[in-house]
Amino acid sequence: MAIDSAGYDIWWEEAPYQPFPYARLPGADDYLHEAALTDNPSMEDGQVLLLATAAGNRQRSNLSTGSATPTVTTIGTMKDKMRQMRGENTPENNESDDILNLEPVYIVLPSALETIGLQLVRSIADPAANLSSAVFNPAGNLIPVIEPRLDADSATAWYLFASPSQIDTVEVTFLQGYETPVTRNWMDDRKLAQSFAVVQVFAAAAMNHRGIQRHDGV
Repeated sequence: MAIDSAGYDIWWEEAPYQPFPYARLPGADDYLHEAALTDNPSMEDGQVLLLATAAGNRQRSNLSTGSATPTVTTIGTMKDKMRQMRGENTPENNESDDILNLEPVYIVLPSALETIGLQLVRSIADPAANLSSAVFNPAGNLIPVIEPRLDADSATAWYLFASPSQIDTVEVTFLQGYETPVTRNWMDDRKLAQSFAVVQVFAAAAMNHRGIQRHDGV
């Protein structure tokens, strides 16, 4: 997707960074990542980004279904699926023996699940245990990201993401020469006014399925 006459650096200010108690990507990144996710695009292996069952040369799934909000149990299952992801297939198209051990860092939620999600990750103990302490909450190390644009696609679906320092999942890229906004100005003789344009060409795309797990919640 490309945006004409809009600078990425300017558009970035649409939704400024939100500090503790939860993180939020700046507005432009929010929009581009959300657009790249919800379309569930086809990948180079011939499968869609989010796959419920192994198919073709994709040996492992990253999409869970069934009625479930974020809980320690559902997150634990999805964490295990992400950690068990393998590297690229062998030349014979068999599954690699290399276990990537990817660790989920972010839990991405639609605004409909904000209260449930924050209660889960900010609780010292597992909320399902109905205790103020004594039951360790392993979801507490996740960083919540609340993205209200996801609600238009699904108000029940939520995601786990690995750190981009471990693996590329969704990438934002720029047309060469447009890494920063290009400004132009000219005199409009008809209006007797100085006109300005700010142009930057950029796009987002899903690069790899291994660093993301989605739960449909239904």
